[in-house]
Amino acid sequence: MEKLPEWISAVASTLTAVGLLLVWWQVKVDHKRSRRERGIEVLREWLTWMSSIDPILLTAGQQFDESQTKQMIQKNPIPLNAGQFQIFSELFDLKIPNDSKSFTLDRKNSIKIRTEVIHFVNMLECALAARRHSVADSTIVKEQFIGFYNKDKGKAIFSGFRAAIGDRMFPAISAFELELRTEASVVGPGEKPTG
Repeated sequence: MEKLPEWISAVASTLTAVGLLLVWWQVKVDHKRSRRERGIEVLREWLTWMSSIDPILLTAGQQFDESQTKQMIQKNPIPLNAGQFQIFSELFDLKIPNDSKSFTLDRKNSIKIRTEVIHFVNMLECALAARRHSVADSTIVKEQFIGFYNKDKGKAIFSGFRAAIGDRMFPAISAFELELRTEASVVGPGEKPTG
């Protein structure tokens, strides 16, 4: 068998290299598209779930201090201050006690709030975990969930609850919170963060 001319081997090698580059480029483009699709799926799942929750219970859960949060986590009645009692009495149709110096949210309502808060924080963790592990597009998820970060306090929503239950239980939320806090400290007043 005759040996192929060298120029044919060179052309074949070049075409093989170009073909491999095209395959690599196609895989990279497809991966980015898949991440954007997953980001949109995460948002769709989030919105579907959000339509099934009780926003009043979530709002109630944000009113608690550290001690009250611990009581809620332990499914105990929660002592309330007078201002909280006024809000909670409207939400839960609570009766003003005879001794109007001490107010308590009963165990049943404490558990209702706890359940909604746990579901909310777990769903937020799932959505942000998809971003953290590059399963979903980082920009899409960040744009949608940045509202759960309070830049004035430097904390994400339900930070007291997460601290009481153990912040290590929510690594994606903690990482998101840290990223936004770092961005806020780098960006000057009136400037917008990039990326």
